[in-house]
Amino acid sequence: METWITIIGYIASILVGITFMMKTMIPLRKVAIISNVAFITYGFFGHLYPVLILHLFLLPLNIYRLRQMQKLIQDVKEASEGDYSFEWLVRYMSKAKFKKGDVLFDKGDKADKIYYISSGTIKLPKLNETIKRGDVLGEMGVFSPYKKRTQKAICDTDVEAYIIRDDQIMQLYHQNPEFGFYMVQLLSKRYIENIQKSK
Repeated sequence: METWITIIGYIASILVGITFMMKTMIPLRKVAIISNVAFITYGFFGHLYPVLILHLFLLPLNIYRLRQMQKLIQDVKEASEGDYSFEWLVRYMSKAKFKKGDVLFDKGDKADKIYYISSGTIKLPKLNETIKRGDVLGEMGVFSPYKKRTQKAICDTDVEAYIIRDDQIMQLYHQNPEFGFYMVQLLSKRYIENIQKSK
C-alpha cells in the first residue's frame, strides 16, 4: 500500500516539474490538472491533509483557467470566420470613460491600445468617419510594424470604451499561439473589408 502511494507522490511531483518547462498555457493547465488529481490521491491515502486541501483548491481553479483559455481560442476563431467582431475580447479589457472633446490619440502617437466602443461616438476628422457603439478602434496601429497612430481620434460625445494594451495581447499570445493565429486571420479580414468599403 505504502509503495504505490509513494509512487503516486513521485509521479505528481514529476508532473509539477513538467509544468515549469511548458511554454504554452493550455497544455500546462492539462498537465497541472493531472498532477492535482495525483496529489489529491497521494494526500488522501497518505493522510497528508495539507497536500490534499491545497490540491482540492487548485484542481477547480486549473479547470476554470483551462476552460477560460479554450473559450478565448474558440471565440477568436469564430470571429475570424464570421462577423469580425471583437466583442469576445471585452472580458480581458478594462473599462474607461471619456468626455466629449477628449482626444483619444493624435496622429504620430504611439499605438499601444485597442478600444472597443460600448457607447458614444468618436470622430476621425481627416477621414470624416464616425466610430460608434460596437466598433473597434486602433487595432491596425497596434499590430502595424511602426506602432504609430495614422489618424487623430476625438470624442464626438461622451464615450464609454473597453481598452486592452498591446502587452496584454502579447501575453495572451504567448500563453497560446493559436490565439495569435486566429487574431491575424481576423485582422486580415477586417483590413480587406475596410479596403473594399473605401473603393
